[in-house]
Amino acid sequence: MDELPDGQKESSAALIGKQDPGVFFFEYGIAGHIHNVFRDEKEYLAGLLASGKTKECCRGIEKLLLQAKAREVPLDAMKTCSAYFLLFLHREMAKRYSSPLYESGYIPGAWKTLWNCASYEELNENLCLAVCQLAGLLFHPMNKSWEYVAKAFLYIKKMYSRNISLEDVAALVGISPFYLSRLLKQELNETFVEILTKVRVAEALALLRDSGKTIRQIGEAVGYSNTTYFYKVFKKQTGMTVGEVRRYL
Repeated sequence: MDELPDGQKESSAALIGKQDPGVFFFEYGIAGHIHNVFRDEKEYLAGLLASGKTKECCRGIEKLLLQAKAREVPLDAMKTCSAYFLLFLHREMAKRYSSPLYESGYIPGAWKTLWNCASYEELNENLCLAVCQLAGLLFHPMNKSWEYVAKAFLYIKKMYSRNISLEDVAALVGISPFYLSRLLKQELNETFVEILTKVRVAEALALLRDSGKTIRQIGEAVGYSNTTYFYKVFKKQTGMTVGEVRRYL
């Protein structure tokens, strides 16, 4: 009974953002028709990317998506699988290359475009673009500006679950908030808030897959004490509700 108020809030949030009839907010089961084509190939593709064979990696991705399309895997399911595959690539690069950008879970480029794809062809294009942007980080020249950006990501990774600001991170890096903001825009073409939100959503996705936490617990773990606000941020970033993503895990 003591969990009923939180359950009511989460159900209300689910109803606000639902796209299909019914609420799937607490549906944890794996749908039988979903097949993750990346599951058996992800290590191989990560190896190609790490060794600089980005084109070969993208050709492998295209082949797998064609297989999924032929099997009539729902597009929303494959968008979710593609997002998790991209997160896997980031984690693998973090193991192979010591960089706060990889370890933070930050996704370069238009993260939302993956979830907004209207066709398999569009999904392939945007996923490969994201992979190429990730590969670009591997060979980014380590100048002074990039050192500041890397330090900023180190602190974002450590403190994303707290109520942190641009001013907080800039002070820890040792530069002014204005200069840090300019560097983030110059090097990554994104604002501090956009980057922090991506890191938090990436961590939320990992917790959705790897933990049995409730939505409220996940939101709090990634820095959102208000469950309804976390729910809105998640949907804005992914185009799907938390419950809809969880259906495909």
